[in-house]
Amino acid sequence: MLQDQAPNSTDHKPSVCVLGAGIVGVSCALELLRQGYRVTLLDRSEEVIETSYGNAGVLATSSVLPMNNARLWKTLLPMLAGKSPSLHYQTGYLLRNCSWMIRFMTHANEASDSYRITALNALVRKVFNCISSG
Repeated sequence: MLQDQAPNSTDHKPSVCVLGAGIVGVSCALELLRQGYRVTLLDRSEEVIETSYGNAGVLATSSVLPMNNARLWKTLLPMLAGKSPSLHYQTGYLLRNCSWMIRFMTHANEASDSYRITALNALVRKVFNCISSG
């Protein structure tokens, strides 16, 4: 667990707890500190044992395709029928979260893909620019 106070904590901003000390969690915690928040960073393991295991800290413009993209409709029936290793679910959970699933699938279209890919690509490029200039 890491606790720190922002240098200019006179703004009386609230305290924030960031879960996960991987590249995303640490980046969020640093940005919140920069903005003047008091930050507590928590991870389930000892320091840097599992950090960024899932994404290995990789940033790439090739990986900005959202999960609920237009191609999802073609694979939805096999996934729901349990014929795809991409999705495992419990029927009760799916039924309890039906409204969320409908909203998720509403955005699985080309217009939404284009908007979100452009936004995610711009975000990754900002990170690249910060890294190359810093």
